[in-house]
Amino acid sequence: MTFYNHPIIKILKAGGLDALILKVPSRHQYLISLFDDDFYTQADFDIIDGKTRSMLTALLKKSGYKAKGSRHFLSEGGENFFFAKPSHTLGCNPSDKVLEAFKEGSFIFCTPTQALLVLMACGERVEADFLQSFLYRHPVNVKKLLQWQRHDKLKWDSGLTEGEVQRICDEGLKKRKAHELEPLVLQKIE
Repeated sequence: MTFYNHPIIKILKAGGLDALILKVPSRHQYLISLFDDDFYTQADFDIIDGKTRSMLTALLKKSGYKAKGSRHFLSEGGENFFFAKPSHTLGCNPSDKVLEAFKEGSFIFCTPTQALLVLMACGERVEADFLQSFLYRHPVNVKKLLQWQRHDKLKWDSGLTEGEVQRICDEGLKKRKAHELEPLVLQKIE
């Protein structure tokens, strides 16, 4: 697994949004993880909130992306970008709506927790080094992640314990608040 670069990253960064692009190799799609919350509770719906979605929609339109519906945008290069429909049901796995939105070769906006749940649901092997780097930059709702990992019997191949995942997320949040996150090396999407 690796993090990818794409012109959308520059657009999002200019708008104050923190994004990472991950590839789901088994589905030939990309997840755009958006970090917009530094406080998680077990009762979180774990969705991209309305304020962030509105800001993102405005950024996309300003950058020449064409709206093809309320949750679908087309780049000037013909790439498809989708928002998953939010689930407002606490008993629903937050990755279910992201999986429903998947289309071949598309980009899906999601939360960090949704991104990891999707990777697990698709059977992708997530190496410990990659996971640590991801969690450090995009902390997840650990309780929600582990709740759904156990409930849906998703495979957790990273070798990291629950305590280690929580520690990495906590360290990432501290670094984020202190503006001490180091830049990532991004691979170009081909």
